[in-house]
Amino acid sequence: MGVVLVADEGTPLGSPTTGIVALALWWIVVVAGLLILVRWLPSHGRHASGAAEDTWSEGPGLSVLAHVGMFVGVCVFTWAYLTSTV
Repeated sequence: MGVVLVADEGTPLGSPTTGIVALALWWIVVVAGLLILVRWLPSHGRHASGAAEDTWSEGPGLSVLAHVGMFVGVCVFTWAYLTSTV
């Protein structure tokens, strides 16, 4: 996405189509990451297994920070692209 922002508009890397494709790919990454993050939600059911602790980070805190941070970053890039502020 950074290349799209700094490239000249006359080049293929600076075209609006390239920007839209880059944003679409980032949104796919964000959705996949948030779906992975859903694994941390506790499940309640007859066949649900007990919650497992992550010994390295002591819970899902770092994962939440990373995935929500990516979501916020993509929202900012999308806003900047749609409003042409950059």
